[in-house]
Amino acid sequence: MSQQNDAETPGPEPQTSQLKEVQRRVEEVRSGRVAPIAGEQVFREVEQSLVARRSGA
Repeated sequence: MSQQNDAETPGPEPQTSQLKEVQRRVEEVRSGRVAPIAGEQVFREVEQSLVARRSGA
């Protein structure tokens, strides 16, 4: 019996509800209803929030 490499093993199929949500969000960005936020900004804000919580602010 041969073993498959994890990279070759397909993951679970996305659920229909997940795909619909992704499509909805993509359309919101494309239409201009919402503006995307850079990942670096998101991580910076999360880090700042965690630091503030730890310091009791």
